[in-house]
Amino acid sequence: MTWNEARSYCSNVYGGYLKDDLNAIDSSYLKSLTANTEYWIGLSDFETPGTFAWDRGLNKPMEPLNSGDYNLWTNGQQPEYNANKTCVTDIAGQTWYQDDCNKKKYFVCERASQQLPVGRYAFSARNCQGEYYNVKVQISPDT
Repeated sequence: MTWNEARSYCSNVYGGYLKDDLNAIDSSYLKSLTANTEYWIGLSDFETPGTFAWDRGLNKPMEPLNSGDYNLWTNGQQPEYNANKTCVTDIAGQTWYQDDCNKKKYFVCERASQQLPVGRYAFSARNCQGEYYNVKVQISPDT
């Protein structure tokens, strides 16, 4: 999917957003999921040219990437603004680079964590469906 299609998919299907990569733990997790794959992350500068920000969902403001924040840019330096490349690709949790938002790539969705009720949930299905891995959690009603 393109970056915008992936963003809409994450929001509309999962109530989430494109995965962020805020620290070494996130990078390690992404690396374990994606091997040597290129995929969209939720970082772009399409809202404010030259200012990269993290996607937080379609109806929420994006969260700016500040200087000094964890990043995987080459040499740790944010690239120059490029009007043709406003979205960011991650290569296996190791390197970020700007790319054309209209390219089709894999992507990873994330959603804000919610506490599962103790003793009332079970994993009911785990399967790979083409380009994504789907895990379903079944929560039993209050008794």
